[in-house]
This record gives sequence, structure tokens and C-alpha cells, in this order.
Amino acid sequence: STYSNFYFKRLRRIMPLAIFIVLLCVVTIALLEDGPEISKGVQSAVYSLCFMKNFQPHPTADEDYFLQLENGNDFFTHFWSLCVEMQFYVLAPFLLHICKPHTDNALRSFAFMTAIAAGSFAYSITGVPQEVFDSPLARLWQFLAGAMVLHSDRVLLEKKHKSNRNLHLQILSDRSVLQVDCNRSCLGDVSYSLYLIHWPIVCILDIYEITDWQRRRLCGTVDT
Repeated sequence: STYSNFYFKRLRRIMPLAIFIVLLCVVTIALLEDGPEISKGVQSAVYSLCFMKNFQPHPTADEDYFLQLENGNDFFTHFWSLCVEMQFYVLAPFLLHICKPHTDNALRSFAFMTAIAAGSFAYSITGVPQEVFDSPLARLWQFLAGAMVLHSDRVLLEKKHKSNRNLHLQILSDRSVLQVDCNRSCLGDVSYSLYLIHWPIVCILDIYEITDWQRRRLCGTVDT
């Protein structure tokens, strides 16, 4: 089915490298950190492996995501966004298939998605800042943006080509082929790899107390 193929491809792309990076970070933490930090690191790794990092309790009520970035003491801080993405994939079948109105009318489908996105956006600007930052429900409007654009195109196509369904199906088919070709690009794999590894490198530099000036010099960006 379409859903099983989609999930198989996403899990095949995301899971192996994510698991490898988490295990590599745990080994690094064990080698470089002391007892309490090792315990915190392992706990954070478990949340990350379960793709629940965005729901991990913060050390203190005042320590949000951005303060964690400033402190640079959690190898898995950046995993929150990957976890939100994976949680959306769990919600997607219910939102886009089970709960979606059973209709071929593109306008109704577009209205359904618009209503969900509007509710999500309202929650994102009215809820408790730290809660909505970590919540996949407050991010639905961002994830649904692409689907809404697709359905808006379908609305226009239905108006222009009510008498020519073959043309409509051909355009959608061509779009699908283009999307598959884009997904095969290695650019996405490279960016995903950089996403997973960049923050652990920053944390390692922080452990060795390498200052920002020293980091820039190591990267060759400081004039001598």
C-alpha cells in the first residue's frame, strides 16, 4: 500500500543512521564525561532512541531548548526536531486518511486540512511557549503546508478540467514522478547526516573547553 511503502522508505532512511549516531554519542559520553553526566547522557539517549526527546523533562523549569543550546551539555538536544517529525508520521494516517472526509472533492479536502492547520497555528501562538515549542500538535500547520499546496493545485485543476479527468490524472502522475526523483537525491542524505552529527561535535568541543575564538581558528576563519 501507499502508506506501507512510505513508512518503509522513511524508516530505512532515518533509523539506521540515527541509531548509529546515538550509540556513538553514548560511547563518547562514557569516555569523556564523569558519573552524573554519563547518567544524564544515557537518559537523553533513551528518549532519543524512542523518538520522544521533545517530551523529556527539562532539568529546570527555566531551562528551555535555547538555554540547552547555549550550555552545550546534552549530545541529543537537536534530536527534538527529528522526534517531532516521527511523531507527525504517526499522526498523519489519522489526519490525512482515517479522519479525512471520504470525498474526491479537492475543495473539501483542502478545507479539512486548512481547518486542522488553523487550529494548530492558533495553539502554537496561544499555548505555553515551551510546551508548544516541543509539541507536534503545534507543528501540524508546518507539516501540512505541502499537502495544502498540492490540494490547492487540485482545486484549480478541478475547476479548469472538470470535463477532462485524464489530463488531471496525468498532471498528478507527473508531479509524483518528479517528487520520487527529488527524493532520490543524495542532497537529502548529506544534509540529514550533517544534522545528526553537528551538535555532538559542538558538545565535544565544549567538553574540551574550546572557546568560540578557538573554534573559529580551528576552522580557519580567524585572521592571523
